[in-house]
Amino acid sequence: MHAANRPRRGNTTMRLGHWQRGVAAIAAIVGLVASLAACGGSANSQSDKTITLGATPGPYAELFKKGVQPILEKEGYTVQYKNFNDPQAADDATERGLVDLTVTQHRAYMQAFNKAKDAHLVDAGVLPSLSTGLYSDKQHSLKNVKSGDLVLVPQDSSNLSRALVLLSDIGWISLNPKTDIAKLTPNDIVKNPHNLNIKLVDRASVPRNLPDADWGVICGQPAYNAKVDQKLLVAKEHFRPEFLNRIVIKDTSRDEAWVKAVANAYHSKEFKHFLETDPSRSYWYVPEDNA
Repeated sequence: MHAANRPRRGNTTMRLGHWQRGVAAIAAIVGLVASLAACGGSANSQSDKTITLGATPGPYAELFKKGVQPILEKEGYTVQYKNFNDPQAADDATERGLVDLTVTQHRAYMQAFNKAKDAHLVDAGVLPSLSTGLYSDKQHSLKNVKSGDLVLVPQDSSNLSRALVLLSDIGWISLNPKTDIAKLTPNDIVKNPHNLNIKLVDRASVPRNLPDADWGVICGQPAYNAKVDQKLLVAKEHFRPEFLNRIVIKDTSRDEAWVKAVANAYHSKEFKHFLETDPSRSYWYVPEDNA
């Protein structure tokens, strides 16, 4: 046989090798895409039985760990925690799918976050909540308010609204009834008969700055964290739905089984018994949905 007519085996082998490497490369790319898609989902996607809570320091995470986690574990769930210094960082992580849920904010705060960040967080159930209150280390009665008194209030939008509603409820100011209750600012004060000096500060700083003011509106979690003496409490808020704490998740998680499991745990007889016997019970307002 002439050399020109011999089969070109070497070239066939080379083509086969190229084809095998091409298939391997495609498989690797498919695997990478699948891996990235999994990373883009919720934290729970790593396991249907793993729930990751975005936790900030304070009573809400403690309540979840002591009262809710044991119930979930009995149902076969594993609970993990990722810690954050503030609720906004935890919300960012929820939006990005790095954690599954948070339990440290009310609906008004969540809605303000969604608007500011173009986010997609939703609430999945109401929770026991800590009350915002008016405190003073100088006065013990609302009747002692004086003209020009300095009142510290939290500056973040949702808790500022909450503070102004409290001051309105006790009769110290009047608010524009046409303004959304969750979007109030000092500009919505239409009557201030005591000429109060209302100063906006970081909500966590109100407890430590209380000695320098006449009154301070302190949210429940900062009061709990700072162990503010409850003897200094002069008035409590009347809870409105906007200011009750919520289970907060990303909208794509609405139909997940673990969401229902968490909500059911908070509403269970076991959790109710836990809360009734826990030393912190006096701090909590329990809405009827949790009764």
